[in-house]
Amino acid sequence: PTVTGNYTLMVTVTNSVGCSFAAGFTETVVNCSIGLKELDLDEASVSPNPMSNILIIKLSESLANKATIELYDAVGKLVIKESLINTSNIINISNLQDGIYIYKIITSNSSLKVGKLIKN
Repeated sequence: PTVTGNYTLMVTVTNSVGCSFAAGFTETVVNCSIGLKELDLDEASVSPNPMSNILIIKLSESLANKATIELYDAVGKLVIKESLINTSNIINISNLQDGIYIYKIITSNSSLKVGKLIKN
C-alpha cells in the first residue's frame, strides 16, 4: 500500500483432501517517505559494468562537486566512499575482490541513484 491506513490480509489454504485453514492479520501503514528523489539517467551514470580496475562516474554539470559515491560489497560493508567533484570521475577499484557490489550516488540535495555492479 502507498497510502497511510490499516490493511487486513486474509489467507486461506486448502489441501488436496479439502481441509482448509484461514488466518488473517492487520497491518498499519504510515507514510514512510524519507524525502529522497531518484536521479534521472541523464544526471548520473556508472560504467563499465562488469568492471575490472576502474569505475567511471559521469555526472551532469549541476551535480559536479555536489555528490558522493558509496560502494558496498555483497555483505553490506562500505568499501569505498568518495566525493565526486568533476563531471567525469575515475575511481580505482583494482584492490577490490571479484564479486557483486551495490553503489549509491548521493547528492547534497538528497537525491539518490542506486545500482548493482559486477567486478571481475
